Amino acid sequence: MLSMALMSCWQCFGQNDEEHLQAPAIFSEAALSKLNPSLPSTSGSSLSKPATAEILRAKPPEGWKLSYQFNNDDMRLADFIPAEEDVKAWRTKLSIEAHQGLDDIDPISALFGEIQNASDVCTNFSHSNLFSGIENGYPTSVRLMECGENAHSSKGEISIIKAIQGNAYFYFVRLLRRTEPFTDSTEAIQKSEIAAWSTYLKGITVCDKDISDHTCLPAKKN
Repeated sequence: MLSMALMSCWQCFGQNDEEHLQAPAIFSEAALSKLNPSLPSTSGSSLSKPATAEILRAKPPEGWKLSYQFNNDDMRLADFIPAEEDVKAWRTKLSIEAHQGLDDIDPISALFGEIQNASDVCTNFSHSNLFSGIENGYPTSVRLMECGENAHSSKGEISIIKAIQGNAYFYFVRLLRRTEPFTDSTEAIQKSEIAAWSTYLKGITVCDKDISDHTCLPAKKN
């Protein structure tokens, strides 16, 4: 099940206007059903488990726009791109996803599934661990992947993926940059940008208002 089909999802972009998309986001189960009223309701689905106070706290980078969203019974997905980029020909994308039914896998194993998928279609592929441990009581792993050329897109790809094993959901947050094919990743993206991506992902956290081991600290003011 852990394949490239694991795209991205947050639980709270109920509004589509730019003002609300830039607001600090709190992603709760109640908000999942409001992600897009035209999409299938979670009522009566596998998401209709006892209410949870678990939330994913995050917001897209300033100036980014919602480019795609999707709900079904087991997955929620939201993609964002910089405001100046085209939805069909984007260069940089942030994908956020929440899944149910992944209770039997941990973040490190999940990301190694991603590595296997990428290595099958990439030339000059490499990867490295940026962090694996516990964040706010939740098992978490962050990995950098560098693909010299993807056989499907004919592009170079550099991505950082953060996987968080929550109690109610399994979360993936993915930053992806498409480039010209490369043999040396330093030609495709600067280390300072990778550092900025890492800092951004570190600020994305999961918490639970009802469990002291997963404290929801007040959101930081910009």
